[in-house]
Amino acid sequence: MKPPKDSDSVPDKTQLTDLQRQVDLLQRNIRRLQLEHDLLKKANELLKKGLGVAPQLLSNREKTLLVDALKHTYTLVELFAELDLARSSYFYHCSELRRADKYADARVAITDEFENRPVIHSDRGAHYRWPGWLSRMHKAKLIRSMSRKGCSPDNAACEGFFGRLKTELFYPRNWQETTIEEFIQIVDSYIHWYNEKRIKVSLGSLSPLEYRASLGIAA
Repeated sequence: MKPPKDSDSVPDKTQLTDLQRQVDLLQRNIRRLQLEHDLLKKANELLKKGLGVAPQLLSNREKTLLVDALKHTYTLVELFAELDLARSSYFYHCSELRRADKYADARVAITDEFENRPVIHSDRGAHYRWPGWLSRMHKAKLIRSMSRKGCSPDNAACEGFFGRLKTELFYPRNWQETTIEEFIQIVDSYIHWYNEKRIKVSLGSLSPLEYRASLGIAA
């Protein structure tokens, strides 16, 4: 059997060009798939969106946040095209996001006050004037707050929280064999989860703690 000639085993120039074209196309497809993956991941991390969200349907402000998060990995042209975001919209929202905060001083003051002396809110019930309650507030260095007379909306946030706590935690469970100590621990865990993990659409799909941090009034 004769060995193959060199001309039969070495691709010609046309074949090499075609192979290189296929390699380049494959690399571009891989890069685009990676870009799609990274956009979904960042949308989940930064915007608290589900991993099945369509990035193209996000608001231009949300798209701008994703571009800023990935612009060191991908070109702006790639990001704009994948997100269907106009260049002018991106730079407009960049300027809006980086505009000086006219409430910066107020936020710092609120943060200092909140960290040094937390506020505890209640309605105008009898316990608000109860000496035992007053003594506990004084020892804990807490600031007392209460609703205005005849203005129930002042309690709306607290009442809403207690309603959700009862619906999500209390009513679905049987507490007959739960001790007081166990109950306190369970409620404490729920409150931590509610503040740190549970997202709210009204807060931009952020948890209360993340929302306060975004405003600069929480560490």
